Amino acid sequence: MEPGFVSSWAKFVCRAAGENITDIWELLPRYTSLLPPPQHTMQYLEYLVVTMQQLMGPLPVTDQSLEHQPESYLPWLHMVLSDFEEAQDTPDAPRLFSMLPQSSNHTQFITISSTSLHK
Repeated sequence: MEPGFVSSWAKFVCRAAGENITDIWELLPRYTSLLPPPQHTMQYLEYLVVTMQQLMGPLPVTDQSLEHQPESYLPWLHMVLSDFEEAQDTPDAPRLFSMLPQSSNHTQFITISSTSLHK
């Protein structure tokens, strides 16, 4: 399987979760490079979208929601970062990222509480 193929499907799932899309069949036409997969694969992708949405903060994800409640996205970012760390021994491993704000980000502080870490 080509890395670009996997990357395209990963972007598709993240877009569906972030935009709070419940029927991913509606999103599929926007991804013209992706051919519709078998029904069982789409069901699994729908499961991934729902799982991601449960870990994310306010949906749909907007600049405003990220600015006002950045800590609400920590559980989802932790899940993604953990998966990326596990894949570091594989070819074409995804780049790791920092879960803390960068100097170019407007958010200077993120509330980290037991609730945001244990979700």
